[in-house]
Amino acid sequence: MTKKIIIHVNNRDIFFRRYTEILNSVLGLRQRELDVLMMLIDYYDLHWCDMVDRIVFSSDIKKEICNRLGISDSILNNCLSSLRSSGIIVGRSILRKYLIRYNDSVNINFQICHRRK
Repeated sequence: MTKKIIIHVNNRDIFFRRYTEILNSVLGLRQRELDVLMMLIDYYDLHWCDMVDRIVFSSDIKKEICNRLGISDSILNNCLSSLRSSGIIVGRSILRKYLIRYNDSVNINFQICHRRK
């Protein structure tokens, strides 16, 4: 069975918030980790280029994430470690399957698989 979710937004913050909330139904992240992931995906979209990994994981962007979320460097580093442990971040990159470009309407399709025991 395939379910279709349409996100109608005209604000990039709301777009990335909704997208990561949908992802989290599968990922099971804590709220802070989800907030950090949302910010990272947003920065990937803003700085989309060949050097995006270097830009997004730079100390300037990390400071900006800390300021925007009101968290310390150590909390950010703990969240990044957790995202690495769960396989969302590999090295200094977010797995491409989790990245999305901002658009005012995006279709996200899910296929629900039932496993029989």
